[in-house]
Amino acid sequence: MAAANFQFDTALIEPIISMLDTGMTTLMVVILTLASSFAVLDLSFTAFFNWSENIGNTFVETIKNL
Repeated sequence: MAAANFQFDTALIEPIISMLDTGMTTLMVVILTLASSFAVLDLSFTAFFNWSENIGNTFVETIKNL
């Protein structure tokens, strides 16, 4: 029994692999951009919430002391 000499021609699937590779890179850029934007918005909201809470408490204490 002789071993089959089989060679796979990658020229047929090369465009598909290239497209998937480019698509995955683009997808990762979009995901990382959205994740970093969400992190910045979350941090900004938390900072604003803490600042407004402190200002509110100061305002209430000032009114009480009048």
